[in-house]
Formats: sequence, structure tokens, C-alpha cells
Amino acid sequence: MYSTRWRPVDPGIQQTASLLRAAFLPMVEAEETYRGLSAKGRGVTTDGFSAAWSPDGRKLAFSLGTQGRSGVAVFDPATKETELLIVPGKDPRWSPDGKYIAFVRDRQNLRVEEMADAEGAAQCLR
Repeated sequence: MYSTRWRPVDPGIQQTASLLRAAFLPMVEAEETYRGLSAKGRGVTTDGFSAAWSPDGRKLAFSLGTQGRSGVAVFDPATKETELLIVPGKDPRWSPDGKYIAFVRDRQNLRVEEMADAEGAAQCLR
């Protein structure tokens, strides 16, 4: 027969439970921070990937399209306009001075690194 009477909790169990709560506290705080920031954020594009901000933080270069069929585009948050620079292309990265964007162009099982100026003129890096 089971008793429904209250019994004091073993101090060892109580201390272990307290330690476990403390161990998970950073995870709980991180989740709260993530939820707060994601509620404030907004999507720039729904069909892009592999983004990189320009060194001055004014433009966002990204792969526009889907993996395997993409081009390099630049988004300007000030004007909310997206300009497609070159197709095909993916994985854009800005030069330190912000004048050029390096990217990868896959051509028939050959991976070629290229670079475009901010206006879209491309050249091979090899």
C-alpha cells in the first residue's frame, strides 16, 4: 500500500536538481535571446543563400536562386532594390575595399573562381 503522506526531499536529490537547473540556464537564456531577435528581424529575400555584407555595411551580395541554378545579386537596403549581377554564380565575397565581388561559377564539372566589380563586369581569377 502506498502512502500519500508528504515526505521531506533528500538533500542530495535537491542539490542535484538545483545544479541541473543551473547547467541549463545559459541554454534557456540563449533561446530567449534568439526568439527576441528573430521577432525583430525581417527577411531580405526568400530565394537567396550564401550572403555577405559589403565592408561598409551598405549592400548585401548573395546567391539568388537555388543551389545548382543561381546567380550573384546585390541588395541595397536603402532603396530596397535587388540587382542581379551575373548568372551563373554563387558564394559571393566582397573585396576589402568593397569595389569587387569574388564568386564561384560552376561550368561542366569545372569550378572557376571569378570576380565582378560592383557594377557586374566579370573576369576570371586564374
